[in-house]
Amino acid sequence: MEMEAKTKPWLVLSLFLLAANCMQQCVHGKPRVSCFFIFGDSFSDNGNNNNRNTNAKSNYSPYGIDFSRGPTGRFTNGQTEADITAARLGFRNSVPPYANTSGSDIMGVNYASAAAGIRPETGSQRVLFMYHSFLICLSLSSISFWYDIEGFVFQCSRMPPTQGEIISLEEQIQNHRDIYNRLVKKLGGSNKAKKYLSKCLYYMRIGTNDYYGNYFLPQVFSTSRDFTTDQYAEDLVRRYSRYMKILHDVYEARKFLVFDLGRIGCTPYARATYARRRRCAEEVNDAALYFDRKLKSELEQLNSDKLSADAEFMFVNSTTKLDTDPTSLGFTVVDTPCCPTQLNLSCIENGRPCSNRDQYVYWDGIHQTQAANEITADITSDAITSLLRS
Repeated sequence: MEMEAKTKPWLVLSLFLLAANCMQQCVHGKPRVSCFFIFGDSFSDNGNNNNRNTNAKSNYSPYGIDFSRGPTGRFTNGQTEADITAARLGFRNSVPPYANTSGSDIMGVNYASAAAGIRPETGSQRVLFMYHSFLICLSLSSISFWYDIEGFVFQCSRMPPTQGEIISLEEQIQNHRDIYNRLVKKLGGSNKAKKYLSKCLYYMRIGTNDYYGNYFLPQVFSTSRDFTTDQYAEDLVRRYSRYMKILHDVYEARKFLVFDLGRIGCTPYARATYARRRRCAEEVNDAALYFDRKLKSELEQLNSDKLSADAEFMFVNSTTKLDTDPTSLGFTVVDTPCCPTQLNLSCIENGRPCSNRDQYVYWDGIHQTQAANEITADITSDAITSLLRS
């Protein structure tokens, strides 16, 4: 009896340690997918533009005010929707930006670049912002003027590109080839590398800048004169589809999450730039709707195509909850950015943001707060569950 009494504390301790170990394994278990690759723009960028010759970056305060590492290049106060999705997939760390990758990064890479678009010229303009008919340069020392029917427009004639060195979707696909080549060396051959990539999840969220920074920027680009909104959407989707086919045909990508644009005419930036009295810019919403419908139809076609029969393309309608009834989700401010902004676009450096960030849908003029990203991630999680069942 005496010996039994002495061993009981050790037994209790052993059981406690065993339970703790089990809990740790459950929390940090194996991710639901082998690897996670992210393609896109500023909604997903987590630092790829930081060291590039561009103003499309957010590695300064107050960006990242609620993020553990502070300003990192994420266009929000905390985590992006892609960050949240990666965590829910079971990845212990956020997916590293391509700019910071090493040879050991085989569980995923984030290629997203702020200001990037589907069309290669998107984001390459030499202008910073459009506010009604005015294009505002960073420095008044190198401005020339021309006149259009709406009024004077500033042209940055001798300045370096303000968007400039961003990474278009085409270049992001090229960067994936670099990662593929590293995998070939690491895993011992192309067949093993492709087999590994076939088990990965490909996250595609891009296209907003093809409207804000291209089609609806007629002072710089001719696309609105060259295409109707329907034709332009068709052109974008055709290009987008070609890039997805490259990922499938060349690298054997099989699981695709492809996001809609949603009501991009209702962001604070769009309300201030394209609409009056802070209403939604329905012209922009209608153009995005053309794109979303054509994209969904194209993905359905890809899913039925025998050449891509081993792949699954999931269309993600990511903004439904926030569009229909944001107040029921706890959001009280839906048309104003939380941080003070430059012309309703990016946060002013070191500007003081709102304190009730969980009640704001928008962090800056375009991007959502972490609280809103959590809602979007709920929709993404449901889509992933359906995708992985197929």
